[in-house]
Amino acid sequence: MSGFEVILPLVLSAASTIVGTVSAIRQGQAQRIAAQTQEQAGQHQRQLAERQAQALELKAGQERAVSQRAAIEQRRRGALVSSRAQSLAAASGAGALDPTVVGIMGDLETETEIRTLTALYEGEETARGLEYGALLERAGGEGQLFAARAGARASRAAADRSFLTAGGTLISGGASLYDKYSALPTKFKFG
Repeated sequence: MSGFEVILPLVLSAASTIVGTVSAIRQGQAQRIAAQTQEQAGQHQRQLAERQAQALELKAGQERAVSQRAAIEQRRRGALVSSRAQSLAAASGAGALDPTVVGIMGDLETETEIRTLTALYEGEETARGLEYGALLERAGGEGQLFAARAGARASRAAADRSFLTAGGTLISGGASLYDKYSALPTKFKFG
């Protein structure tokens, strides 16, 4: 048996151990990077959800303002219609306390109040829907962040396993080399 036939398996075994160890270390490093990326992506999604929620809340405030303006306009129109009705009643010779005039004026005031309150109600309902949407956006952002953090923890655990695998590969390869090397006849031993 020549020295080459004895040394080649040792070299190949050592190379295999080194490649396995380096591969496990690289895999661990990749898992750590993946963990950081997952966490950053989760933070980004949470920030995006927060901005969307703020936009919905702003829109809710605008909807309330629009409905308040619409309610004011309904009151103004109601006042104009009531004034016109009183003018027509006076021109016809009916008095302000005439039962028909009083009934018409009461109906007009009721209609004005219904229209005013309807405008306010519609704006408030729209605003509440938008605020609920903002709440859901925030909850979704928190959920995405939680999922990203859980994924990052899993990636870190996988990285730790890879580093432990690298250590195990190195120890196993070293032990295997020792067994093979210690079994060589003295003339082939180095050192």
